[in-house]
Amino acid sequence: FPVTIGRRNYYNTTGYYNNFFGHQSGYCNTEGYDNIYIGNLAGWGNTSGYENISIGKEAGYCNSIGSWNISIGSGAGFNNTEGKANNFFGYFAGHYNTLGKYNAFFGNSSGRSNTTGSYNVFFGGYTGTTTDKSYKVVIGSGTFTPLNIFDAPKDENKQFAIGINTTGTAEYWLVGDENFNIGIGITN
Repeated sequence: FPVTIGRRNYYNTTGYYNNFFGHQSGYCNTEGYDNIYIGNLAGWGNTSGYENISIGKEAGYCNSIGSWNISIGSGAGFNNTEGKANNFFGYFAGHYNTLGKYNAFFGNSSGRSNTTGSYNVFFGGYTGTTTDKSYKVVIGSGTFTPLNIFDAPKDENKQFAIGINTTGTAEYWLVGDENFNIGIGITN
């Protein structure tokens, strides 16, 4: 049976081992189990998702059937509905993710614009502007423009960038920043 502190969970039917703390946290849960929602409206839309952890105001708010997600920070993982095994840490981290899975976003608004991209790793505030790309690694602080993401050789879905606003072309991967670039594996 769920443990609820705050306004009670109205729809629970067969869900079990849930812990909901905060006004309307886990509010729509019906069949979900082993969920932990802490904060005002955390995990509000969950119906049958299981083993989710959402901590913070509106963290994991729209999750309905997604499972194994961790959303920590106000608005983290807010729009996730069916995505699974995501890790969103930071204010608005992974905020617009809906179906993306196996993402790791760490930092204030990290991966905020990702919607369906999967298997991405973003470290740093405002990193990762992709909306539907997968297999990207971005480390550093950036903006909502795509300057800190570039195409890896022969596959636009696989990218690796380290630095502030790093840019590159499909011929090489880049490590550095906008003032000092180091190309690895290139002739110039």
